[in-house]
Amino acid sequence: MRILFVDNHPEFTALVAQSFLPTDDVVVVPTIAGARAAVRGPEFDIALVDYDLDDGKGVELVRWVRSTLPRLRIMRTAVLVLARVPPLWQAGYWPAWSALSRRSPS
Repeated sequence: MRILFVDNHPEFTALVAQSFLPTDDVVVVPTIAGARAAVRGPEFDIALVDYDLDDGKGVELVRWVRSTLPRLRIMRTAVLVLARVPPLWQAGYWPAWSALSRRSPS
């Protein structure tokens, strides 16, 4: 599987890729700009997208992907505040694999 992993925490992305995706082709980029550049190349099967990125919010990337690559499945990798979840799903995150945080909104 070819996976686009958009997250700005290199220790986390390395751990996930090594522990759970060792046989997959994982492309890690830390920014929205990097993700936009990456999707111009070979097709991805899924994108793992963090909410807080250095150059914006993951939801911005999801909206852009939905308008340009509607078949690409997207899974969020972290959301600590439950109040953020509904807007993420509305933007196009794939909730089937998403695990809700037990933490309540602050």
